[in-house]
Amino acid sequence: MGEFLPGAAWLSLRTGAPVIPCGIVGTEPPRGSGLCPWLRRRRIRIAFGPPILPAGAGGRTRGRERVEALTAEVRAAVAALAIR
Repeated sequence: MGEFLPGAAWLSLRTGAPVIPCGIVGTEPPRGSGLCPWLRRRRIRIAFGPPILPAGAGGRTRGRERVEALTAEVRAAVAALAIR
């Protein structure tokens, strides 16, 4: 998984909208040699998790800490979806 930027968490905390975690597996390039390896069929799996409400990011913590906590929560939820 790549780096998670705090934009979604910040927007969620700012507006009160939930974040829907989404895990995508199977997007790596095809392996092997041969004629036209990019034309090989691949299975891509997309899974959505339950909504994460911004209230779960912490009560009396400061703004930046709340954003970091919610970003970490979303990252953990996406990582769990990628494993399934």
